[in-house]
Amino acid sequence: MRQLLILWILMPMAAFSQSKFDQQIQQQAAALKCPEPSQHAPVTVNATVVAMADSLAVIIKTELLSGWHIYAYVPENQPYIQLDPILEAPATLRKAGGWSKSAPMASVNDPGVLIYEDSALFIQKFARTDQTPGKIKAGLYFQCCDIKQCLPPDEKTFQLTY
Repeated sequence: MRQLLILWILMPMAAFSQSKFDQQIQQQAAALKCPEPSQHAPVTVNATVVAMADSLAVIIKTELLSGWHIYAYVPENQPYIQLDPILEAPATLRKAGGWSKSAPMASVNDPGVLIYEDSALFIQKFARTDQTPGKIKAGLYFQCCDIKQCLPPDEKTFQLTY
């Protein structure tokens, strides 16, 4: 009975802590700026790390020039290259679930294809097994296209310190 009482007391505290962590992630995501996209670089990417107690999150943000898109999902019968998040983390970090991603939209021109336009956000949470500082390689592998052309696949990565 005593163990149940302790759990009943600690559960709201854990939920509150996670809620504060989620709030911090959302604040950092909103504050994260990408370089301005241009005709020479229609897709820009930036990344950061948020750490709180035994939790850590990697945030990757991308911005796209108006009229350009990247591919969230591509069926096998389509020639486009689907976006792939890049993540190399030390063993002291354990993934807490999968990637949280912005909601993609259906392509008007290609049935079954899902795309991102304007901007997209990708978040991967981790549990830290110790407080040792470290580095994470994070980024995106993607192909961007507009109505007239597709550019060769590109990769943008960052070395993040936590």
